[in-house]
Amino acid sequence: MTVITMGVWSDCLFLTLAVFVMPAWAIYRRRLNLAPIAGVKKYFRSSVYALILLMSLALAWYINHRSFRDLGLNVPVDKRGLIGVFVSIMLLLIFYIISHLPVRSKMGAAKIDPDQLSNFRLNSQVEWLAFIIFTALTCMTWEVIYRASLMYLFKPYLGVPWSIVLSAVIYTVAHGAKTLLQFFGTFVAAVLFLLYFILSGNLWGAIIVHIGIPLIVAVVVNGKRFEGLLNP
Repeated sequence: MTVITMGVWSDCLFLTLAVFVMPAWAIYRRRLNLAPIAGVKKYFRSSVYALILLMSLALAWYINHRSFRDLGLNVPVDKRGLIGVFVSIMLLLIFYIISHLPVRSKMGAAKIDPDQLSNFRLNSQVEWLAFIIFTALTCMTWEVIYRASLMYLFKPYLGVPWSIVLSAVIYTVAHGAKTLLQFFGTFVAAVLFLLYFILSGNLWGAIIVHIGIPLIVAVVVNGKRFEGLLNP
């Protein structure tokens, strides 16, 4: 008789939440077409989801005696990892510069999903603080869960290429893409983040990029309001 250990049970719990529950919840919410939640509440709700995933992951990693290094959270960062972090900072700098260039296309603003744009409209210092905390927590969670941990668990059985594809698909569904274009864009971004993680040998560079992009977008979207909040 085969005995299922606590380590296997903890991995199953984590995978159930990350691979099935979160994507299914995203699909369910999309089918209901619920109106976006305004203010700090939307950040609180998403942060709770992230904390639940992190706690299930922490339980699985603790019971199975795994380390942070298995998640690409190497400290101190080796030379290859430092190069990855440097590249991440340069990419964010380029993105910041491009985001401040004059928009020449009249179609550009029309292509932005209003619901997505509303996530970046911040009206007070409290909302900015909540947004920064939410962004740091959730972006780091998505990288740890849908990049590092899934690759760690899938790779021994599927190999690197199929682990990348499956992890990217799961992340894309859990991310809640509403259109085929959003699905494709999110999938491509997920694959690029996974390749970045594999090539750099750690997760810090991907975390920096994932946190930095929405913060830059928020600054650009709010424009003068951001400067007014800094100098009330």
